[in-house]
Amino acid sequence: MRKHVLLLIILFAGCTGKGSIEETHSPGETLEQSTGFLDVFVDYPYAYVTSNWGLSIVDFSDFNHPRLVGMVRTPGQAEGVVVKDGYAFVCDGLDGLKVIDVSNPEKPRIVANFSFGGNLKQIRIEDSTAYIANFDDVDGLLVLDISDIKNITLIGKFDPPGYEHVRDLFVGENYVYLADFTGGMQIVDKKNLSLVATYRSRGVAYSVAVKDNIALLADSDAGVDVINISQPAEPEKIGKFNTLGYAIKVKLLGTIAFVTTGSHGLYVFDITSPAMPRLLSHYDTPGNAFGFFIDGKYLYLVDFDNGLIVLDISDPTSPLLVSHFMIPGGADD
Repeated sequence: MRKHVLLLIILFAGCTGKGSIEETHSPGETLEQSTGFLDVFVDYPYAYVTSNWGLSIVDFSDFNHPRLVGMVRTPGQAEGVVVKDGYAFVCDGLDGLKVIDVSNPEKPRIVANFSFGGNLKQIRIEDSTAYIANFDDVDGLLVLDISDIKNITLIGKFDPPGYEHVRDLFVGENYVYLADFTGGMQIVDKKNLSLVATYRSRGVAYSVAVKDNIALLADSDAGVDVINISQPAEPEKIGKFNTLGYAIKVKLLGTIAFVTTGSHGLYVFDITSPAMPRLLSHYDTPGNAFGFFIDGKYLYLVDFDNGLIVLDISDPTSPLLVSHFMIPGGADD
């Protein structure tokens, strides 16, 4: 049975810490089935999957036989993850940012930590600068210097107006776009971290994707807004597309938009004409479709209770199942 109540908890609740225990596991151990998957980053052949438990690393060298190669438990609720230069940077909710050495995927280990008041959810990295979405009522955007992982430093922050709880972000050339929960979309000047404009949405702003002069805002039960940002100070809604369920995560691949909707799986839209988005396909997942990562023609999708699903999206009108891996281990105590 689909778990609408569970999805509402994911959407609106904060996270709780799990203590300060760090655990690592080797793939030979007998482990329980894990649940609570939230996000994924792919650096082929490895997929780095975050969950309520921590970080799991899955080898997809053979899509027919994926295998778990390493795990590390984090004390918070791991969600946003980016892998760069042999390190996984993991937003660990109330427990700050964890830096995990994944140079040996079979023996990942936490090597650094950045603590900050709030609830860190998503991270984007450009060169040696990290931009973090902070789901808190102050300082919703954090900017960090990560050039020295042993000495990560805060170099800037932005406090959105009103009741801000930034859930996601997109870092562009000149602006940072924030999905600000009940505050809509905030457009921030990347250079001086000042507010450029606020776009008020009808629902709960959960994630944002930007390409050229178009922004897509996943707006929970209000669907996805298509916004003209050619004049950043005056964002204008020019279209929308509705989905069943809650529009949670949105990403763009050219003119193709992919949207996860929790209990109603994945939707694929063509936005060649932004004012008139066209539904291309719908792929229903077993449980609650959440975070995902696009790597070439493959889309890696985490299903909250059902592990990691890999789809071939070379034909966006007909996504095909390539692999489904039920990640063991990591059940909450």
